[in-house]
Amino acid sequence: MRTPAGVTDERPTGGLVGRAALSGLVAAAAVGLIWAVLAVVLDFHLGLLVVAGVGGWLIGVAVARVRPGAWPVAVGSALVAWLIAAALSYLLSQLLLPQAVTPLAERLSLAGLLDYTTQTFDLVQAAAIAILVVVAWRSAR
Repeated sequence: MRTPAGVTDERPTGGLVGRAALSGLVAAAAVGLIWAVLAVVLDFHLGLLVVAGVGGWLIGVAVARVRPGAWPVAVGSALVAWLIAAALSYLLSQLLLPQAVTPLAERLSLAGLLDYTTQTFDLVQAAAIAILVVVAWRSAR
């Protein structure tokens, strides 16, 4: 970037990338929470494709407002959004488990999370992840 006097403005971009990542992670947390609630509580399935599109756009715009062109940050944030959604979906499914006799802490485990994720993962989930990532990438460019 040139200043009016012709002097090159050498601002460090590391801080901007860090702020873009923080902005992307905040948006990813919001998208992940909405995704999990809609998937588990309201039993949305095909509607997750719309959530993925809007969520990807939100993540991309959040990153681009801080650091235009930081699409790798947006893509990473979109993947984090899906991980948050998967973890929260598992947690909500265990919280809302009817007639559970064991305490919640005993029902939660990494093996249980992986088992739940593999059981609920299907073509719609794969398409939603792809939409989330592609829209975040395009929105952050």
